Amino acid sequence: MSGTSPSLEAADPSAAPAPRWAWLLAPTPRWFWAIIAVASTAAWFLVGEVDAPFGFDWSIYGEAFRRWRETGTPYQILPPRWDPCRDFPYIYPPSSWPLLPMAAYLPYQFLALGTVPVIWTPPRLGLIPLAAVFLFIGLGAALWLGNVNVLILGLLSLAFRPGRVGGIALALAVAIKGYPLVLLPLLWSDRTRLRWFLALAAGLAATGTMIFGPRAWVNVTVTLMREGPHCDVSLNPFAGLGWWRVAPAALLSLAGWRLRSPTLSLLGATFVTGVVTRHYLPTLAATLPHEPLGHGRRQDREDREDREKRPQGPESHITGG
Repeated sequence: MSGTSPSLEAADPSAAPAPRWAWLLAPTPRWFWAIIAVASTAAWFLVGEVDAPFGFDWSIYGEAFRRWRETGTPYQILPPRWDPCRDFPYIYPPSSWPLLPMAAYLPYQFLALGTVPVIWTPPRLGLIPLAAVFLFIGLGAALWLGNVNVLILGLLSLAFRPGRVGGIALALAVAIKGYPLVLLPLLWSDRTRLRWFLALAAGLAATGTMIFGPRAWVNVTVTLMREGPHCDVSLNPFAGLGWWRVAPAALLSLAGWRLRSPTLSLLGATFVTGVVTRHYLPTLAATLPHEPLGHGRRQDREDREDREKRPQGPESHITGG
């Protein structure tokens, strides 16, 4: 009766052969992902082009800061169907006010720091091609222009860090762009992160309101709703639906919550915007490393039931923990 019986070997999950696709879930070496991320971004500079000078978008934010100092507000009320390729108003909420002095006093190259957390956090091996496509399409152009989405890219990557760091990063991303709020239901199980998020997000909204006045929220909303057709290509498949696009976009986000997929949730929130330019795509590369990849609600429930069935040690019986 020596050895292990075949029945016990079959019952041991560790003895079962791994499926052929298991390599897709394998962790990616950080050095390998860094090479892919840098190469994907650099490739755009070889083949892509932008009809705007270096740091153009960053200069728009800096101009809004100067307008704030001269008139008391960075916002402008533009006529209906204003041309987003000829008029360049400040279109971020009052809670984004820290962005204005940053753009006025820091060079646009500062935004490149937003890529560091993403390079430091590789997705699973099977998601590397998708992440590389996101970076190739949008990150090079965003770096060229000094677009704020490079900063959002880094903040979204940091938002998944536990505790204070994650809460601060998510609050800053929401304060600037708003729509990353859709990730909160996937992150609020960390109570420390949630407390820091709520405190900083509320503080930025309150100070922005005090600085610019409550009317500023109305002004930025009216400006966004009056925006005319964009000259750039929109990657939003629901753009032709007008405001009805909110329905399928919301369904995507709800599906993301159900599947616990931050990428799907963020994609749905992104599609609420009528024009989704290529600068938005790199932000999805920040959420790919945190995809559940099949480890959904059912698996979590099974893990919890398994922990409850495990016999407690002597110490836990004595302490009750």
